[in-house]
Amino acid sequence: RLSRPADTALLAALDAFHQGGAGASLAAGARDAAAEGSAGPLFHHAVHSGVLWVGLLGQWLPLAPLSLALLRPWASALSAAQILSYGCLLGYLMRRILPGADGHLGASFANAARRGRIWSLAAAAFSPAGFVHWAHAAALLLLSVAPLEEQLGRGRTLAAFAAAGACAALASSIAQAPFGRRAAPRASTSGAVMGLLALRASLLPLTPIALGHIELPVRPPR
Repeated sequence: RLSRPADTALLAALDAFHQGGAGASLAAGARDAAAEGSAGPLFHHAVHSGVLWVGLLGQWLPLAPLSLALLRPWASALSAAQILSYGCLLGYLMRRILPGADGHLGASFANAARRGRIWSLAAAAFSPAGFVHWAHAAALLLLSVAPLEEQLGRGRTLAAFAAAGACAALASSIAQAPFGRRAAPRASTSGAVMGLLALRASLLPLTPIALGHIELPVRPPR
């Protein structure tokens, strides 16, 4: 049991959402409102003050607003991990739905050098190769990025992800040339995530990763 629709984590999330610019009734009525949710060991959902909340991986996330009036405060309350997860999901859907999207969203030697699609080096970080690839990246982001965002801020965290992804895409494109795979577009989502993990390890080496009430790595009792 990592979270409940009425637990303190949800109330804290509601307060943070309220401070981010939501209506005055959001936090004021949260403690008295009845949550409409389902309980499970790893996943919960609740509706509070016009926002659909999801309890996932030990934290409550504002998944989506249920009215247009809350669209702006909802967007301002999104964490860097959520923004990156949504962006990568959009990139994955575009690669699946739009014909020829790989040629614009995937990084390759041909795209960058021959066709002049320099933007593909940045877009590759937000276009995972498959759904499992996206789910793995989203889980790592949700579990590990919050302390980094507290230190750097949301804008710098997003910029660090994009920069790490571009570096990974450039390295992948250069590495393709000697092996004759110059036209094969590749995603750099994993490289971008690993860049954030490396940055977190360098800036916050003693901060554990929290999964609900569990801190990773698990240290044996002394």
